[in-house]
Amino acid sequence: MTGDRARSLTLLRDALQLLQSRDIGAKPTEDRARSGTLEVRATVSAEPGGTLRLGCAVVTLGAVPPHDLAGATIGVRIGPSRFCLGVLDRTNACEIPGVLAGGWWFTVDDRPGTAVPLPLPDPEHSFAADHDASEGELLRAVTPGRRTLLVLRRTAAGEHRLEIGSGAAADWRIVAVRYSRTDRHEAVRIVPFPPSPILSSAILRLDDFDVRGAWEVQEDLPPEDLARVPPRQLADSVAAALSSGTRRAWSRLLPRLSEEQRHEAERELEGGRP
Repeated sequence: MTGDRARSLTLLRDALQLLQSRDIGAKPTEDRARSGTLEVRATVSAEPGGTLRLGCAVVTLGAVPPHDLAGATIGVRIGPSRFCLGVLDRTNACEIPGVLAGGWWFTVDDRPGTAVPLPLPDPEHSFAADHDASEGELLRAVTPGRRTLLVLRRTAAGEHRLEIGSGAAADWRIVAVRYSRTDRHEAVRIVPFPPSPILSSAILRLDDFDVRGAWEVQEDLPPEDLARVPPRQLADSVAAALSSGTRRAWSRLLPRLSEEQRHEAERELEGGRP
């Protein structure tokens, strides 16, 4: 990330935080943040149907600089745990559907690559869930394009589980979730979805999940990338699958795997139900 882009994104966060306290309706509402000669103006409007329109302008010395903020992920949190996400386009704008009325909090994330950075659970909400004897929902996020729903929960035993909802698809869809572990290492969990005319869902364990660590989702892992997944990492994904449909999907994928991957996956599948 360039210095100008990083500064602009910081100012965009500041401007959106100012907008959080404003009464936002169908008429565009603007606020701005400035540092030295650099200024970012953010504009937000809300349609009655629940679509939030957001745009921003980067201005320095009265002229628009050559860099833009395309690719940055904007999150809108509604209540303690529900997020809707959007990605800024080349015009520094995005539409975020499904945003219900109520108090809103904005987040801004920017990472290289095609993965969608996911928001962190609200610290106070996570603390309350940690001290609740029942299973609690920590976060519910809808990705840009509304193709994927992710619901993070913490069980009474302290285990973190992630439910992934995938829209209808005519071909195989492979989703990968990368997350930070409590030991400061990263883990990747891969979830295959077979072709389906209706919504599909999967539930998996996120072992040693760090609620304060960065995490992201790759919504469509290229098929050729699956062949490059280390066999042990792939086996960990099979072992983490808690839904029978996902384990059946892995069984169907076995012929597409390398011999070493297939051996590791079969060993986990033969280990019985999780």
